[in-house]
Amino acid sequence: MAIFLPLYFWSFWLRGWKAALPVAGMATLGLMAVPFNSTASIFVLYASGVVGFLGNAKRSVAALAIIITAFALQSWLLGLSVGYWAPNIVLIVVFGGFCINWTEAQRSNAKLHMKQEEIERLAKIAERERIARDLHDLLGHTLSLNVLKARLANKLINRDAKKASQEISDIEQISRDALQEVRDAVHGYRSVGFAGELENALLALEAADITGEFSTAEITLEPAQDSVMAMTLREAITNVIRHSGAKRCHVSLSQSDSAIKLEVDDDGRGGRFIEGWGLSGMRERLVANGGALHIDSSNGMKVVASLPAASSRQSPRLSLVNMSGAP
Repeated sequence: MAIFLPLYFWSFWLRGWKAALPVAGMATLGLMAVPFNSTASIFVLYASGVVGFLGNAKRSVAALAIIITAFALQSWLLGLSVGYWAPNIVLIVVFGGFCINWTEAQRSNAKLHMKQEEIERLAKIAERERIARDLHDLLGHTLSLNVLKARLANKLINRDAKKASQEISDIEQISRDALQEVRDAVHGYRSVGFAGELENALLALEAADITGEFSTAEITLEPAQDSVMAMTLREAITNVIRHSGAKRCHVSLSQSDSAIKLEVDDDGRGGRFIEGWGLSGMRERLVANGGALHIDSSNGMKVVASLPAASSRQSPRLSLVNMSGAP
């Protein structure tokens, strides 16, 4: 007992191959003592009861098989009766199997907990990225429009004070709307939807001296798709105003049996471009909803965003007529 107890408690402090030392010590102690005291087989049973600490199931099963083989071989060499060695072997298998199963369950639970923590961490990162994209799309468009209107008001202030005052009033209203949109976004809502974004796009293009042409057919948009297309249109129009140098911009929304397609085509400078945060966020949002984004800059800039066609079941119908605006 003076040798066994330190080995037994030591086994609870060790994991992996190091745990083989107390396991082997207890099993050896029991096998050496059995010829002098048959009840010493209890030490072998305790050794089998901690084989699960060896680190993995294969290693533990191998250690248990070695213990069983050694005990059976010794029983045969000593000529021990079946009534002695058979029950002991059954108990060794039961104790060892229980320990291996328990330790494997503990390891599986630990791995599952780690996976859950990783999923939570990735979900938090994805949510931060979503919020960043939404705020970029909300504020980027609004601030660009306000800059254009402020620039126009500055030009008109000495020539047409009334028109300049109107532009300043528009800036105030747009800023109020943007503040409300940010508040809605914080609470998990979206702003005016695709139909509202079409009207905002027409206003923004007019303020930038760009002729806007809009054509859509009757389409079916689910709430999530309406939000994605609204954000996509907002970002696309913001890019046209900021970077294209275009004089004309055509927006169309169409639906086939398999896809809903939004096209924003301008006659700007085109050419090579670097996909920035806005386009990257647009692409990620579309892909997350099963869609895709294609950009052709060979002749002006053409942005094509597509989403899978929505089921008509429980989906609002959005009817839009052709619109056009010129400065």
